[in-house]
Amino acid sequence: MELTPERIYEEFSKNIIDRPSATKLLLSLIESSEREEVRVESIKKLNHIGVKDDEFFKLLESLLISDSNETMRNAAANVLRHNFIDKALTPVKWAFIHEESPSCLATTYSTLIEIIINLSSRPSSLNKSKLLSEVKSIKRKEFKLGFEALCDTKKIENITIRELGDILINFLTIILLEKSYWRLNFKILNSKIVELDFIFKGLTKLPESIKYLSHLKTLILRYNQLINLPDWIGTLNCLENLNINVNNLNELPFSIGAISSLRELSLWKNELNYLPSSIGRLKNLE
Repeated sequence: MELTPERIYEEFSKNIIDRPSATKLLLSLIESSEREEVRVESIKKLNHIGVKDDEFFKLLESLLISDSNETMRNAAANVLRHNFIDKALTPVKWAFIHEESPSCLATTYSTLIEIIINLSSRPSSLNKSKLLSEVKSIKRKEFKLGFEALCDTKKIENITIRELGDILINFLTIILLEKSYWRLNFKILNSKIVELDFIFKGLTKLPESIKYLSHLKTLILRYNQLINLPDWIGTLNCLENLNINVNNLNELPFSIGAISSLRELSLWKNELNYLPSSIGRLKNLE
């Protein structure tokens, strides 16, 4: 009978073989099989039986960084996220920066955001040190200069863990958007993305990564094919200018009324028959 991930897992579940034996067999399939589905299923079964040792972590790290198969890289990223999130920052960040596959980019980006939010929400000297180290390693000029300016205005020990996390999230988000949209126009101020211009980018839905840009002031979506906006648009608390001219919007979410900072809302040439009553809350509209 052929040795398969399903058979190994079944024998483990029935206590025919123990966890170390099942682990060894599944690892051997990952390393030796030429069939993608066998290798991917072996990773999933290792996850199911609760393997969390260093050997499995190093294998996942290697697969994420160097495997030529994007399905394998994506599977490795998912298991790192679920089983090794406290150790995954460095390999997942490296993979994200060097990745081109849309599915792997999405997985590694969302994993990094989860890691950063997790670290930022648990203030400690260790977590702050991790985030500070990551921010200092950023070579990109707009972020490097912005962080240096921040350090000039306040001592580095007074920079909060949330500020560090915010810088990293903005840095990772602009990388994702640049990889996803050719010649994207944007503006960065003090290591924060404050303006995005998606004119003629063929958008049919708003990129979800935008919801993490809490300092965004201008969002230009002219000349796309948007039918609706997500509810999370209402969480962009600093947004002042929202231009959605020439799209296919047939409604606006009620949550748009929560953007109290909004001063300009441009809706020319859409399919809107009515506006939500929450629009009346936008007291700063000009």
